[in-house]
Amino acid sequence: MKHNLKNWTRSPFFSSRLFFVLLIVIALFEFVDVITTENKQLIFEVELKNKEPQKDSIGKDARIVHAYKLLLKPEGWFNIVVLENNIGSSPLHLIIFLIVWSCGLIVSLKLDPNDIFSHDLSRPLFIAALSLILYFFIERYTHRSFRSVVQEITHNQYKLSLLEHSWMMWSGIGLLWLGKMMKRGYQLQKDQDLTI
Repeated sequence: MKHNLKNWTRSPFFSSRLFFVLLIVIALFEFVDVITTENKQLIFEVELKNKEPQKDSIGKDARIVHAYKLLLKPEGWFNIVVLENNIGSSPLHLIIFLIVWSCGLIVSLKLDPNDIFSHDLSRPLFIAALSLILYFFIERYTHRSFRSVVQEITHNQYKLSLLEHSWMMWSGIGLLWLGKMMKRGYQLQKDQDLTI
């Protein structure tokens, strides 16, 4: 046990391991905060449908642009689990990032700096990638389902702003590719070790 702890702290990946543990702890605290808080409301960024947002000049080269947010009382548990709320991130968003951070910690624990392909690291990378891609599509579909609700509530004056979470899908695709390369490297290393 003492030897494992020494390896954990003296590894060149110690700072990344510590970083992943910190991210996991922060996500857990935020998850508990969001779940235990009552009177949650869904929050949507909206924009004026037919006009430019109001802008106030505060100097020669500076302006303040007004942003609009719409708070809605959630109907049903699914929307409050998937969509952003007035307390913080959605519970599903936090769960996804707990999965991603945990997979990152597993990879950093298994990764040998002297022999990168000594372990098959593809599984945690695939799990993290699929989590990000799946969440991207679930959130996007659920968010889009509120388009008509927002227009009806605001008497057709506002529309939903687009979600800017496409980075999640691209990160997931990048992790899938990295997982595939790590698996191929591990298999080549294994085959090379068998031939020697």
